[in-house]
Amino acid sequence: MQYPKNFGNFLSQSASYWWKPEGASEYEWVKQQFSTRPKLPLRAFLSVGLLETLPKPGNTNQLEVNRRFRDALKAKGYELKYIEFDGAHEYINWQGTLADGLITLLGKQAR
Repeated sequence: MQYPKNFGNFLSQSASYWWKPEGASEYEWVKQQFSTRPKLPLRAFLSVGLLETLPKPGNTNQLEVNRRFRDALKAKGYELKYIEFDGAHEYINWQGTLADGLITLLGKQAR
């Protein structure tokens, strides 16, 4: 968000979008920032597990906040790919989605 000219893509795996910085009044701060700021020249790849449903601060869970962040990006017109995998918040699940994300974000530029 801060340096879109330097970073035109972002890859997100099971991200904690429920987070808020110290002093902020509302959770899901990143989603709020993307929703209220002008659209940036960024492309995104997001993935999250269908079993990532443990309670998080803000009375939510990883799966729900990733879905809401996806919806906020779509509403703003961002180009993105979103995947929900059959798994939980574990390294083993991110191996495949890391490759998918890199192919999605870098493969288009290589052509």
